[in-house]
Amino acid sequence: MTSPFSESLLEVLSRSHAADEARRMAATLREGGSREMRVLGFESFLPGAEVREQLVEATWRPAAEDRAEAWPFLIRNADRSGDPEAVTAVLEEMGRLRNEQDPVREAALGALARVRPALFTEDAEPHLDRIAVQALDSSSDTRYHLSRLAVGVLREHAASGRRELVNWALRTLVRISGNTGAADFGRLDHTLRRGQEHQVYEALRPWIKAGAEKSDYSVSGTLCVPEGFRLFGRGVAVCRRGGVRTSG
Repeated sequence: MTSPFSESLLEVLSRSHAADEARRMAATLREGGSREMRVLGFESFLPGAEVREQLVEATWRPAAEDRAEAWPFLIRNADRSGDPEAVTAVLEEMGRLRNEQDPVREAALGALARVRPALFTEDAEPHLDRIAVQALDSSSDTRYHLSRLAVGVLREHAASGRRELVNWALRTLVRISGNTGAADFGRLDHTLRRGQEHQVYEALRPWIKAGAEKSDYSVSGTLCVPEGFRLFGRGVAVCRRGGVRTSG
């Protein structure tokens, strides 16, 4: 039987309806003596103007377990708002993660990787870069979340003309890969809209050519898929049994 107090139920409601239900649920739980962080989880569905101060305060709590809950509450609240400025403000707050324990950082990066990439603007780039640098020395799970975040930004913005975000995504993927393997862009051939591949290639071309000049095909190699990338004939690296080549 579904609990009458479920965040998953709020996720499927409209923003206004979810806020009303969340306010009711939070009040009922508080009256019943529920732990503060559980109440805050429901309050995170309220408009940011009502709850952001409490959410930020919770990320300063002394217990790491509480902070690991609070960061996703804050990040998801900004995402639900649909406001790029709210997302950028949260990214700025996340600069504090450099001094955090890895479980807290992992929870925050996991939530950030689920934020809609369209909400990241060029104003977010310097904050994203600081977060990425901090995460590189973290656990493999944290780096995995960072990789998912970078791939999402690349897929969204390679065709949007937001060069700073594309460069951040590529730079981050290359940093993660280091000198031991290729950056994982995922199955771009499955996620791009038809015709978008040409714009993606134009964004990637400086990285592909720079790598080819140093016999480094880590970027071009990641565009290979068993059937061949849709950019065949456009000068992009092509995956075939014979290997990777570049042209143009």
